[in-house]
Amino acid sequence: MNSICYRRAALVLIVTLLASAQERPPYREADQLPGSSMLDKLSHVSQLDLLPDTKADGARCSCAAAINAYLLIGGTWPELSQKFSLTPEPTYESVHRLQERLYHLANVDGEPGVFGGCRPRYDAEKRVVGWERKEGDEVHRVFEELGLETWPIFGPTEARLHDRREAVLAYFRDHPQGALVVGVNEDMKTGRSLPVPVGTFANHYILVIRRDGGFYRLDSWAKPGLNTLHAMTAQEVKELVFSSPVTMLATKLKR
Repeated sequence: MNSICYRRAALVLIVTLLASAQERPPYREADQLPGSSMLDKLSHVSQLDLLPDTKADGARCSCAAAINAYLLIGGTWPELSQKFSLTPEPTYESVHRLQERLYHLANVDGEPGVFGGCRPRYDAEKRVVGWERKEGDEVHRVFEELGLETWPIFGPTEARLHDRREAVLAYFRDHPQGALVVGVNEDMKTGRSLPVPVGTFANHYILVIRRDGGFYRLDSWAKPGLNTLHAMTAQEVKELVFSSPVTMLATKLKR
């Protein structure tokens, strides 16, 4: 019921997204990310790039979400730069190469995408009292490499397992600059994040944040250089966050 399998079934869509040169925004991979705040900068970075030697663009959503989470909840680019030998200021290329590096670190089974899954633990009254990773979980390797602590958000009981509203709001009260890694059913042609039907798998990770009382999603499935930050409607928040049938991960820095 809570298994999550984030897989890219059609990586050939990258070709469609990158095919038309006249549709490409005027940017180069070596350019520094524009914007004054880190959120501004990250809103320009997709998981797809213009680099000829990266091969995992279509499967790097978990890595993009993890990097975005790290930088939005208190981690800094100088820390990443020092740890991973990156450019002193974030460029498109440096972020994309870090996505690629994390992907190959996490993808131990060799299948496209990064598998992630958690299951709840219950007490005798069927109240949720803990959780555990499912066998074969790969996504934790991405977060651990970045120095992020993650845990799944569930509803309070087995009967209300997917009723996450109270837990999500409590998380953002405790972590005003927090970020949730959320599984969605991404429409790869339109870039829309859609709810996941019960009993099926999510195919994509997005990052959900809260700013000034509103919810926003950073969705890395976008043409290179185009906007990845989108305000969420009340219906989207309800379907993708408050009542999603797939596990979502809360984040905080380990330090």
